[in-house]
Amino acid sequence: MSNSLDDSIRVAIRVRPLIKRENDCKDHWLVDGDTISQIHDGRKIQNTTFTFDRIFSKSHTTLDLYTDFAQPVVLSVMEGINGTLFAYGQTSSGKTYTMTGSMDTPGIIPHALDEVFKYISKTRNREFLLRVSYMEIYNEIITDLLNPKSTNLKIRENVDREISVEKLTEKVVTSVTEVLDVMRFGEKNRHIGGTNMNERSSRSHAIFRMVAESREMHSRNSVENGEFDGAVKVSHLNLVDLAGSERASVTGAEGIRLREGGFINKSLFALGNVINKLSEGENTFVPFRDSKLTRILQNSLGGNAKTSIICAVTPASTDETLSTLQFASRAKRIKNRPEVNEVLDDGTMLKRCRREINELKRKLEKSHSREEVLKREMELQMEKDMIQKELEEQRKVADETKAKLRDLANIFCTAQPKESESKQRKQRRWTVCPMGAHRNSLLQLDMPFDGEFGKPSRRLERSFAGSPSKGFGEEVSSADFNVDSHQRFFDDLHEREEETFADESVISSVGEYRNSLNSANNSEAKIADLESEVKRLTEERDTIRNDLSENISSSCEIQEDLLKTKDKLKEKKQENRALQERLQQMEALHATSDDVSENNNIFEQELLKYKAEIEELNTKLEAAVFAKDAAVTKCQQLQKQQTELEEKGIGMQEP
Repeated sequence: MSNSLDDSIRVAIRVRPLIKRENDCKDHWLVDGDTISQIHDGRKIQNTTFTFDRIFSKSHTTLDLYTDFAQPVVLSVMEGINGTLFAYGQTSSGKTYTMTGSMDTPGIIPHALDEVFKYISKTRNREFLLRVSYMEIYNEIITDLLNPKSTNLKIRENVDREISVEKLTEKVVTSVTEVLDVMRFGEKNRHIGGTNMNERSSRSHAIFRMVAESREMHSRNSVENGEFDGAVKVSHLNLVDLAGSERASVTGAEGIRLREGGFINKSLFALGNVINKLSEGENTFVPFRDSKLTRILQNSLGGNAKTSIICAVTPASTDETLSTLQFASRAKRIKNRPEVNEVLDDGTMLKRCRREINELKRKLEKSHSREEVLKREMELQMEKDMIQKELEEQRKVADETKAKLRDLANIFCTAQPKESESKQRKQRRWTVCPMGAHRNSLLQLDMPFDGEFGKPSRRLERSFAGSPSKGFGEEVSSADFNVDSHQRFFDDLHEREEETFADESVISSVGEYRNSLNSANNSEAKIADLESEVKRLTEERDTIRNDLSENISSSCEIQEDLLKTKDKLKEKKQENRALQERLQQMEALHATSDDVSENNNIFEQELLKYKAEIEELNTKLEAAVFAKDAAVTKCQQLQKQQTELEEKGIGMQEP
């Protein structure tokens, strides 16, 4: 069941045109949009201006009234919400014409029936069952118009406080034609009479009720999947044609018509009293049982229904129209609580709960299960650890590369001969030998030569302290060189050769340094990429973790809702058992109450009858007393005359 919402009773005013007997009358009311005001000599009278949901003037048709005002109620009935439409107003104000219409201009009821079957033809996914009934309230007695012999029907109230009429005939219908045939049959049995105000005046309140049952059509797949729960929506549409309020001085009613008018006014007075109490607030006792009409319409007035009231008025009347507008003004303040009516047994409730559970499971599957999310989180954590490990290794390699570069830089700086060593070498004696086995070694030395190879430059000659220069390549005597000096010379050459090899290794190391530097730059770029990837994966992990927490919280809420639903179901079952027991008790009480009400009505009728008889007997008694007094007086006179005659000696015979 859907949650009920406060919905005010909607009220519309229909102002009919003047009829033949009113041609000499003036318009006493002015319509301006959705506002109506009483006027006198073209001026508005204070405190007689009313505003309503809609006001339909003389130029509006019944179709306009139905489309703008009554159609929403009919459509809500097809959706499972109870609805009531009724016309209210003085006699001869156009109520019956508005509700039933004529062959040329159909009323609200024919339009509503067309709307119902159009809705059914357009709704392919539901199947409908329609039942109709027709009753009247005549002199506070309920009569079945589809079975005139069934009269004095009783009103019942079930556990859900829904009002129904016992033993009322219901006809199953499948088309508009069938419904109209049922209505025509009922109209023939309705009480109609003529008055000075109306040749065909409704002498009773007529209520045409349509019950609409519907359920969703199902297929084998929907049953297997649990999508079909078998819930049945049940709603009713009340179309009410009220008899008009009457003044005996105006209608000229006598005898039976006068008595009918008394009951009509009594029920309308009870309706007005109920409307007045409901408009005052919730904490007020509402006398629904004062009339059969208000008892039947109890659910429509402040209950589970959408209700729209059409108040018919004539511009030629002042007091009657003002009274109708005041009634309408109070009625629009009433709050109803319409809701979708569904018949749900235990099996249906169980199927519906299962369907909700399946829907929740599908939602959880779409948003990933908890285990999958945890697994994904673990994978992301492992991936993050691997990336961090790789990042640390890259940083370690970078640090090693930087350290190696520093070492290479130091080696590069110390590979050149220091200034002291250079000076020391220049002070050594050099022994020049003919070119031979050491020529290649000499070629590797960065030594300045003059012109031809084999003759050192003058600079080199001067570096040999105390050494005679006889020209490079010339023979030198053995006395000028000893073994030690020769050995020192070759040791020095060996050192110079090692230094040359060191220079080559430095050059090679510099190349390696450059390659390592490029590799370090590439490593730094890769490290930056890895850091951005780690950041992205971290953000993705946080997002998944947030989604997981939301899904877990949503799942917990869903489980709590399911537990609450199960608890409510148990409570409803217990309440149902208690209400069933109470129903058995209340049925007896209601039966007694309704019987008492019926007996009270019969008693009132008999009491009126007895009062009339008593008055007649009193009149006869007074006449008899008067005759008796006259007879006594005459008897006294006769006795006096007899006494006088006896005194005179004249006898008198008794008559």
